[in-house]
Amino acid sequence: AAAADAVETVVVTARKRVERLQDVPLSITAITADTIVNAGLRNLQDVANLTAGLTISAAGAEAYLSPTIRGLTNLNGGSGDPNVALFLDGIYLSNNSAISLGLISIERVEVVKGPVSALYGRNAFAGAINYVTKKAPPKFGGDVELGLTSASGQTLKATVGGPINPGVLSATASLGIDKSGGTWKDPVSGQRGGGYDKKDGMVSASLTPTRELTIDASIYYGDDTFDVVPLAIAANNCGSKTSATAAVNANAFRQFCGRFEYATPIQVPSYKASAGVVGNSRTVNSDRLRASYDFSLFDASAMLGHNDVKQTRYNDFTGLRDGIPYALANAATPGTPNGRIQLANELFGNVLNNKDDQFEVRIASKPDRPLRWSLGYNYFKASFDSFTVLGVDTSALPAGMVLANVIGLPVQALWGTADGSISGGRGYTSGTDKVSSPFGSIDYDITPALTASAEARHTTQDKTQTIFSTTSSLVAPVNTAGNGTNTSAKSFGFNNYRAALRFKLSEDQMFYASVANGTKSGGFNARATAAEDVSFNPETNRTLEAGTKVSLFNRKLQLGFALFHVDTQDIQISGPAAAANNPGLVTKNFGGTKSEGFELDIAAVPVPGLRVNAGIGYANSRFKSDSFDFGVSRGTAAVPSDCDLIPGCAARLVSFVTPAGTTRTALSLDGLRVPRTSKVTATLGVQYNGTINTDWGWFARSDYRYESSRMIQNANWAYIPSRKLVNLRIGLESEKYRFTAFVNNVTDDATPEGVAQNIRLNDFTGPYAGALPARRSYGVTAGVTF
Repeated sequence: AAAADAVETVVVTARKRVERLQDVPLSITAITADTIVNAGLRNLQDVANLTAGLTISAAGAEAYLSPTIRGLTNLNGGSGDPNVALFLDGIYLSNNSAISLGLISIERVEVVKGPVSALYGRNAFAGAINYVTKKAPPKFGGDVELGLTSASGQTLKATVGGPINPGVLSATASLGIDKSGGTWKDPVSGQRGGGYDKKDGMVSASLTPTRELTIDASIYYGDDTFDVVPLAIAANNCGSKTSATAAVNANAFRQFCGRFEYATPIQVPSYKASAGVVGNSRTVNSDRLRASYDFSLFDASAMLGHNDVKQTRYNDFTGLRDGIPYALANAATPGTPNGRIQLANELFGNVLNNKDDQFEVRIASKPDRPLRWSLGYNYFKASFDSFTVLGVDTSALPAGMVLANVIGLPVQALWGTADGSISGGRGYTSGTDKVSSPFGSIDYDITPALTASAEARHTTQDKTQTIFSTTSSLVAPVNTAGNGTNTSAKSFGFNNYRAALRFKLSEDQMFYASVANGTKSGGFNARATAAEDVSFNPETNRTLEAGTKVSLFNRKLQLGFALFHVDTQDIQISGPAAAANNPGLVTKNFGGTKSEGFELDIAAVPVPGLRVNAGIGYANSRFKSDSFDFGVSRGTAAVPSDCDLIPGCAARLVSFVTPAGTTRTALSLDGLRVPRTSKVTATLGVQYNGTINTDWGWFARSDYRYESSRMIQNANWAYIPSRKLVNLRIGLESEKYRFTAFVNNVTDDATPEGVAQNIRLNDFTGPYAGALPARRSYGVTAGVTF
């Protein structure tokens, strides 16, 4: 609630109990339902655009989203468990390709910054994000909003709900449809890209058969389809060059250095004989059942959850409009390149199925006691299977010739097809994940102003992974089952804690200090050929934080400020395999990072009707002296390596003896920026509501987002430039109707969401490609409330 001349009072449940945001000794940004409507938010990326200190890296098409908080990001190629845990009404969303839900019937989104593994469990390593859904209104009603946008876009949001049996049973149903034909157009082919068709629905109900007992249930279902990702291709411009007989053009550079320029060229991938191929197709089902009972001495609750995610995704590893250049070899003697170049289209993708079931029980003391406590237990069980699908068009090959891989294997035998269609599943993997976690918390009011709190959790995690052998394996994995499959199992055990002191000078002034640790789960290496490489351990951090939350000028100004220092150990990063017969890299635990900075959130009502929300996040995230990158090699006088030819790189090369006794070259990362992290993020939202007459009013809103540059790779050779996003909205509203006109991405900023090097099947080297975001778009909406 908020007066016309005061900042809104926001209530959150970040600590699994209802509290004022200003009373919680955590750095939290809460995006309310009003903000979701007023700013026109659609997905998790839009939430990040309004949250200082949070960035989202993506491979496009809302796939493989990687939230980053306080400069903590995945360093093992985006594989493994995430750094930030996401929840829908307390249900953990374990698949990072299905964490961007449609924002229908959402009361608020809470972004908790800093490790909260003691509260939320593993993978709340850098923070947590909670989607909190709306409760049914006290009387029957609803709202409908229709929209039209540029690029053939259409939107629909509808919610209806209320009491079925007043005081006993209520229910709500919501529907969302969001379509776009794509904001990008290939200048050569004319093909559009970046389009999508999203459909989301949610049904929830609340039953109160007695005054003490409440039962809540909800079902969320999403069915989304995205186009193949529009790409910006940057030609390699540094490092060593290829030889005349290599699979790529002779004397082409192997690396890219400097600023990634997205402007030239732009490519919307198209595939021959691959009708129906989309960038990302997924279905998401999330179900929840929660019961709570009010005992006279304490409160008790139990919750059941279930998630089911199915996804098929395709990508383009071409890097060239007319296909991939391959070296040819005589079919009789595969592996002998003849120096000729042949172009071939490549289709690459993966299929993923993920299911999990969750259970949590919790008892907690009454909130009005000087000593407050809670005890609980959480159980999680998941299973998944995934496999790669790909194909290379070999229809144009000369008679008697096959596509040759530089390591000597005939690519055609592994992936080639006559028309570039999908050649079938490769690299089939399945696995399970079981987690058992008792947890508890205690708060004690030492004085009416000073409160001490502590949270603790013990986690036991059992993981398995089975890799089914296929002919596409370039290196035979270690086989522990003896039946043509590679089965691995590993148990992890770890403890998490958080301790804090809170001092309330008054209802409007609070100061706090805390120490906490976070844990990201361990996992497996698919290409391990030695037992010691099969698994890697959890990654951990410790965070020191101090902050304040104050309200000033009769609550016309509200501030939240936090200072933090994060020390991360045993980072999960690519390192050398222990076996001499495995020349590749596997995920290992070694080295660390540190991140220091602050977050400032401001909410203000300078004059009645004018509301301002601003935030700035600063995170200086760097590698420590014990961190190395093993994806480099030491060259010779005759054939220099990439690093030898890049200024500032050669001086960082060191020799490293692997567990197998072989000597590898490593790049010291000491002091270099952690990739995919922005040092500075800033947001500014300004909205003014004016009056026309007693029935109608008008509003105008502007939102601004800034992200500083991000490094593309550990070696810091290349970077994505800073990003600046501006959205504008204006409209009319009454108690019943609302009309809006908007322009998104006013400046048409096309800074890529993520950049990676194309790992072509023929030579594992290619140009860098950036996944492009939506361009400038505009539209109108009309809504009615009943």
